[in-house]
Amino acid sequence: MKKRKLNARVIRTNHHGTNMILYTEAQLKVAYEKYLGRLLHANVQGIEVPFPTLEDFRKIYEEEWTQKYKEMNDGI
Repeated sequence: MKKRKLNARVIRTNHHGTNMILYTEAQLKVAYEKYLGRLLHANVQGIEVPFPTLEDFRKIYEEEWTQKYKEMNDGI
């Protein structure tokens, strides 16, 4: 069986405790490709948006999931 690299990041969302973001490199790469596709579409429409590296996107991805967890915990 092929082993998959699993990334984990523990985040504090509020006074109720912590959450952990778990994702595989494959999940990150799929999200990255979709993100680049949306940026490419925006660039075609005349909006110049620089393309992040995969490592830059990792920060975006984790921040997005952090915000989603925060919204779920805060009931927003």
